[in-house]
Amino acid sequence: MLQQATSNGRPVSAQPHCHQAVKRRALRWANCEAPAATPLVIGAKQKNRQRVAGEILEKYKLAITEIDPDVLSVEPQEDKKSIGIDQIREATKFLFKKPLSHKNKAVVIVNAHLLTHQAQNAFLKTLEELPVYAFVILGSKTEAALLSTVVSRCKLIKDRSAEGLTLERPTPPPFTSMSIGERLSLAAQIAKKEKGELIETLEDWILYERQTLLAHPKAKAQNIALLAKV
Repeated sequence: MLQQATSNGRPVSAQPHCHQAVKRRALRWANCEAPAATPLVIGAKQKNRQRVAGEILEKYKLAITEIDPDVLSVEPQEDKKSIGIDQIREATKFLFKKPLSHKNKAVVIVNAHLLTHQAQNAFLKTLEELPVYAFVILGSKTEAALLSTVVSRCKLIKDRSAEGLTLERPTPPPFTSMSIGERLSLAAQIAKKEKGELIETLEDWILYERQTLLAHPKAKAQNIALLAKV
């Protein structure tokens, strides 16, 4: 064990920072007050990541609602495509204030792949030194979208709902056989959807085409040529 001298010359025990972090995690686990490690939900679809996050919150009698003062959901600010360092600083302040209505409190970022590198780096210390009552839930389309230093501090939870896909997923429109007028009409119809719904529709089409390529390898070249025309 390391020793360090106090002002009166007497040695006191000092533990490395990493050992203290492990001790804090063990304490959180033993007390069952919060997840011992930050859950990181990996999945292509946002609604599935939200579902898993909701299930985790439910275990601690929390929920992502406007009336729950102990849960903060972090999304890109209006007119922004990413989650910046200022939002992470606010999230950190939120975590270090004691819960108002529950035993625990949580920050949920289901689109953590939108965190800037600067924001991710700023969040590292917070993830290591969370109060006993607080925890964070992250969600990302892929592990690669996050810094390895962030991933290493998390417990991976992979959404398996996308596995074993069949061709029963929503079929994309026949773009290549549509006239220009039909394409414009389709674009106008799609534009009426909410942003999140639109993204999920496009992801469904991409997953369908991917599954088609995997299911029909002999037609792979032809399918790729068709996709290139879209």
